[in-house]
This record gives sequence, structure tokens and C-alpha cells, in this order.
Amino acid sequence: MIKLSHREQFTTFLNECDLTGKGIEIGVCSGKFSRHILDTWKGEKLYLVDAWRYFEGVKGFENANHNEHLQRFVETFQTTYFDFSRAVIIKELSVDASLIFPDHYFDFVYIDAAHDYDNVSADLEAWFPKVKSGGLLAGHDYFDGDVHIRFVNERGEFVSDVVDSGHSDVKRAVDVFFSSMGMPVYSTDENMSSGDDMPSWWVIK
Repeated sequence: MIKLSHREQFTTFLNECDLTGKGIEIGVCSGKFSRHILDTWKGEKLYLVDAWRYFEGVKGFENANHNEHLQRFVETFQTTYFDFSRAVIIKELSVDASLIFPDHYFDFVYIDAAHDYDNVSADLEAWFPKVKSGGLLAGHDYFDGDVHIRFVNERGEFVSDVVDSGHSDVKRAVDVFFSSMGMPVYSTDENMSSGDDMPSWWVIK
């Protein structure tokens, strides 16, 4: 199986495998990874799904306040505006958005939404059937434990850490889901201890 050192290499892998039909990113935030996909993937259509809303009582680094979500939505729109023929923004919850699409519809699905065990499991149940045979199902933050966000400035210089920023059960949920089907899970090589980035997981259906 091909080795991927960083999630940005997914698009090269997709192009090489002729997985260039329709793709979807679940959990878009401000659209930075979306922009990378649009710039490097040769696909026909990219759907961008995010709730862009605050959930009362939910603790986690992805649950920003109302103003921050509004800013992220605006940035996503600005980032993808000139790709209006390829980029489709859907402001909706992950599982609800999955009901829009038929099974076996996507060449790839990339999940980066909620990070708790129940929601990750629900996302996998909802989106796995939407990937066509031979397609890629992947996601971000493949680890379990407390989340430490590393802030850097525009020059990439360290600014600060936010220690109490939520908890991730992504790895456990992903491993349980695919082990029940006997499917191997692969991960990228990011080194969290160095502050490079969070690893991504991926499977070929």
C-alpha cells in the first residue's frame, strides 16, 4: 500500500488512481484544506459540508463561538468563490447532509467534523456507504486523547498552546468501525509531538 506522509498528498493519490469524479469534505472550518484540494485535485466536483454553528454545552476545539463560525463561513466562501463550477457549499450537520446523496456516489470522502466517539461512529456509518467501490474514505485527527492546539503566526513561528481544548476519540472509533469489517486502516506520518500536524487515517473501500 502506498505511503502518505501528509494529508496534502491525498490529492496526488486520488489523481493517480483516477478518482477524479466527486469528492466531499466533512468539517471545513475556514476552507484552507478545501483550497488545497481544489488546487491540486483534478476532480469534477467538491462538496463542502459544515454546520458552521455553535452548540450549547459542547466542549471541543471544533465548537467555536457564533462569531468565529460566521468568520469561518465567510472565509470558506471567499476561498472557494472562483471555483463556483466545482465547489458546492452545504451548511448542514454531517449525518443530515449524508441523506442528500445516493450510495456509491463519491470517489472520496474526507471527515473532519466532531471528534467524540459517538459522533465519529455516526459519521462513519453515514458516509461509508456513500463511497464507491475502490474509492477513498479518510479523515483527520487520527488519535485519542486531549487536544493541544499549537498557534503560530503568519511566519510559522510559535505563539502559544491551548491545553484545555477538548478530547479526541477518533482513532478508537475508526479502528472499531473498520475492524468489524476486517478492513485495514492506514495513517499518514505526521508527528504530533513535533507540532507538525495531526495524522490522518484512510481506507480504500
